[in-house]
Amino acid sequence: MAKQISIATNAPTAGGQLLTDALSLAYAINMNVMLRGAPGVGKTFTVTQVAKAYGAHMEAIVLANIDGLDLGGTNIVDVVDTDTLEGDASKWVELPGSNRSAILHRAAPEWITTMMNREDGLLFFDEVLSADKIKQQLIQKILSEREVAGVKLPDTIRIFAAGNPPEMHPETNGMPMPLADRCLHIDVTLTQDAFADALNQGVDTKWGEEHTKKMVKVYELPKGWRYGTPQVREAVLKINSFIKARSEFMQDLSESTVLADDHKGRASVRGWQNVGLIEAACRFTPVDDNVRSLLITAAIGEGAAVSYLEWERNLNLLDPNMVLANPQLIKTIDRRQDIVLITCAALSGAVTSNLTPDRLYAAAEALNILVAGTDGSPVDLVVPAIRTLRELAEAPKSADLGITVENLNRRMPDIAVRAQKYSEELDTQRTPRATKPPKITPKGQNPDQAPPNNQAKLWENKPKRPDDGVVL
Repeated sequence: MAKQISIATNAPTAGGQLLTDALSLAYAINMNVMLRGAPGVGKTFTVTQVAKAYGAHMEAIVLANIDGLDLGGTNIVDVVDTDTLEGDASKWVELPGSNRSAILHRAAPEWITTMMNREDGLLFFDEVLSADKIKQQLIQKILSEREVAGVKLPDTIRIFAAGNPPEMHPETNGMPMPLADRCLHIDVTLTQDAFADALNQGVDTKWGEEHTKKMVKVYELPKGWRYGTPQVREAVLKINSFIKARSEFMQDLSESTVLADDHKGRASVRGWQNVGLIEAACRFTPVDDNVRSLLITAAIGEGAAVSYLEWERNLNLLDPNMVLANPQLIKTIDRRQDIVLITCAALSGAVTSNLTPDRLYAAAEALNILVAGTDGSPVDLVVPAIRTLRELAEAPKSADLGITVENLNRRMPDIAVRAQKYSEELDTQRTPRATKPPKITPKGQNPDQAPPNNQAKLWENKPKRPDDGVVL
């Protein structure tokens, strides 16, 4: 009954389904991806397939063929008659011995002008590892600030990159950690089948178009899916639980300033943030476990990813859709606090993704089973999930589906009783309010005189104690 987790290697086949699906999901999430592989294995070919599937314009920039000015913009000096200046004249410098003034500004490169005119686009930097330090710093700035020469890249523009590993290219410089930390890292290999696909793609245009439609799965994520959704909360809970158990994987604190030769990234705060987004996205759209584990490995490195996925396997988490089909399955989970929290978040997230009366009421029934009986879980663990179900039941579209709050409450009788008891217990545990402190008169001050401002009765300004009761 538990969902089985597979751990994929971080060396998928170029043009193969695993790599294509992984890049497609990364595109949907809008994550930066760095591909590594020998020349000619099909890195650009696979990225091009993904861009075509999403109908996105792809702008490929081969760093070996351009200089820094073409990448980051060109400095231009404009000179005009001082009498014709418009706007803020303080930005101009008057040229000695003439009635002329000059200003220095940075002109954006042609490629960003092209991307600005596209609703959706994929910016592809090739030969990143053999680029000099100046170009790599410019790419890092583009990834972190999404801006070039004062021009902002639209949020809909994705950024992928590729390069050859050191053993394949004598001029490889490696990748600085600040740049590497902003990417998912995937190594790419080549097989005979992938070679045949690439050959057909290059020779037979019609075959190539049909192959792209067949091979590339397009993932659709709802608008606003990143912001405070149950799926995101579930992902955060799961990652926090893992880090509490295995804190050594929270962040790789090695002193290396260049990504290691295995090219598989390393654990970092940004890497775990990416894992959270990957986990949440997989709750919104069907994703193969191998694709999910490949992207997690690409985000935090193989060591941390294997430990995380094995830890998840040992949790014996239930598939939330199986629980919604049979709420009694919830009885089989371990009642550890972290497992209960993750399970509740998964249930509310599954209902949010596909709202029907049966699924909503089944989730409520499952949550009620969790807290029922003398060995039931603490009611405060299920409160966030219950609030999500209530919000769904109160939403305007729920009325059209025949969903009512009253029917929802009927599925949770034990929760109501436990919540009331929990609130009463909190009331009895509350400490008395602080009494008024004794009045202390500084030496030399009249006891009847008002204290100076810096000796005001601060205790009177303390905020009132919030209500600790559970409100469902």
